[in-house]
Amino acid sequence: MVVMTAILALVWACVFRCRAPGFLDCTQIRSSNTVEMQPEDPVVRPGVIGIEAERQVLSAQSAGGWGLMGAHRWVAVLDGSGQVELASGLSAVSPGDVLLIRAGTRYRFTADGPGMDMAVLRLRSRALAPNQAVDRLAAEVVTAAAALAQRHGGHLRLSPDGRQAVYQALCDLVALTAAAGPATPLALKARLLQLLHVLAGEPRIRRRLGQADRSLPGETSGIKLLLQHIDEHFDEPLTVIQAMAIADLGRTRFHQAFRRATGQSFTAYLTRYRIGQAAALLRHSRRDILDIAYSCGFGSISRFYDTFGREMGLSPQRYRRG
Repeated sequence: MVVMTAILALVWACVFRCRAPGFLDCTQIRSSNTVEMQPEDPVVRPGVIGIEAERQVLSAQSAGGWGLMGAHRWVAVLDGSGQVELASGLSAVSPGDVLLIRAGTRYRFTADGPGMDMAVLRLRSRALAPNQAVDRLAAEVVTAAAALAQRHGGHLRLSPDGRQAVYQALCDLVALTAAAGPATPLALKARLLQLLHVLAGEPRIRRRLGQADRSLPGETSGIKLLLQHIDEHFDEPLTVIQAMAIADLGRTRFHQAFRRATGQSFTAYLTRYRIGQAAALLRHSRRDILDIAYSCGFGSISRFYDTFGREMGLSPQRYRRG
């Protein structure tokens, strides 16, 4: 734990000194960067570095569809109010709230009144490399924060200073993305590490990190490699035996470590990841449903229909119609 805090503190000091002046407040981001939010992400294949931030507006008219995330989704509510619904239930969201929806989680946002304005960060597995010590520690912070948020309906219960710091970091990441340039990937990674350093200092997350320190290092890096493999090859067959080989773990340790890292079983995570990708294609492309099913790793159309209906609560055709 002491080593983890020291390394993250060093990273914080380095990136803070390199932080460019004039970071934008989210209210200063041009309205042209605002997009209409859909129940699932339009980007099916992740970006090069796996850090995707944007400002989104959810209108009452476009609300109501379920989504499944293949990435951790961080949300800062800028304006307006509404609700977020997870398997654990429905909770209200309002300006100033910070949420973290764990990868593979079934979720739904709805807005009250005219709509809800949000800064959104999608953090994919590839953003933190499993073979780099600092990134492994950062990934443990993400896992601990996601587990904490899951207990509170997606809300990150932080100290007032911690919540404000994370809120500002999400705004900064959106602003950096909007002002894209050659060094944007470096700036995004630096600001992300600042955000995670703040979280590592929160008492509730620090206690969880202390528990994570007792895990064997090979478990963390092995599961991280597997999650990155799923991120890049979700359309290919992947059995439990193959997954164990990628993670380099025996059966018992594999299942325990995977549930510890993601909050769900390997089979449930892989299935929900694939359904999330299929849902995005249904909404944002005109591809044939059979083609979508096979391109997202489903071996038969009947299995795809059954799984989609169970996870999303409606058929692929009805989901496509909105």
